[in-house]
Amino acid sequence: MAMLGMDCIPSGMEFFPASDEETFDFIKTIIDESDYYILILAGRYGSVSPDGISYTEKEYDYAVSTGKPVLSFVIKDISQLTVSRLDNDPALRAKLQEFREKVLNAGRLAKFWTNGDQLASEVILTLTHAIKRYPQPGWIRGDNAASEEILLTINKLREENERLKITSSSVPPKIPTEGLAGLEDDFTIDFSGQRYAGYDYKPMSISVKFGDILKRLGHRYRSFHPINSKNDLESLILEISSCVNIRFDYRYVREIIAQFEILGIIEFKDIDGKSGYVLTEVGLKEYLSRIAVKA
Repeated sequence: MAMLGMDCIPSGMEFFPASDEETFDFIKTIIDESDYYILILAGRYGSVSPDGISYTEKEYDYAVSTGKPVLSFVIKDISQLTVSRLDNDPALRAKLQEFREKVLNAGRLAKFWTNGDQLASEVILTLTHAIKRYPQPGWIRGDNAASEEILLTINKLREENERLKITSSSVPPKIPTEGLAGLEDDFTIDFSGQRYAGYDYKPMSISVKFGDILKRLGHRYRSFHPINSKNDLESLILEISSCVNIRFDYRYVREIIAQFEILGIIEFKDIDGKSGYVLTEVGLKEYLSRIAVKA
């Protein structure tokens, strides 16, 4: 009654005592469907199975194997019990003592009791604590239980959430573009150039819009392109400057790549251990708009 007052529904094993293996298999399903297993040990070992172990001990062992919370209550002094409440067979008394020691030394919650009132009080207090510390699903009305379709939907949403977490963790933080040079802004490149073969290299510089650089180099990044754009940029400088040979710092390539990445024109990829870049959807539109023939 006390447990019913706690909104708990006990499945007392005394209502279907295990006396054979078929009944014990049924009791295992009851244990599987329960949230907590409560063992009360007094002065009897219980009905013994063909393997010499009582069904009560087998129930306890099975409950422990499921990993569910097991709450044990062991009478403190068996000698206080009347003869009618004790096993007459010395072998059964010995097995009960071994069972008591196993329960008390299992490293699980086990409490002593001396009378019925104390037992009821200990069960209520211990179960209340277990419910708070090890919350379980509890009983669910059949008409409130989730359907298989709902469970599948929830599982798909969970998987999608995990995928998005992984994806978002790999996406670099967005850098504000306010105040940064855009595609219509000029980019200055300093270099040493040779106007004619055999002539000395002289300091030179050119200014070219980022959009024109994209127009010249964008075709390289329509598919995955390794980071070796120095040759592409060199061709562009040679064309603009009318030099036959040039020398320039590779940092200009890094700066152009970084600017395009910040502007969302290209994105970094690592494929089969090779690093490179590819045009984004925005970058492809910008590139195509610059190479398209105008009316």
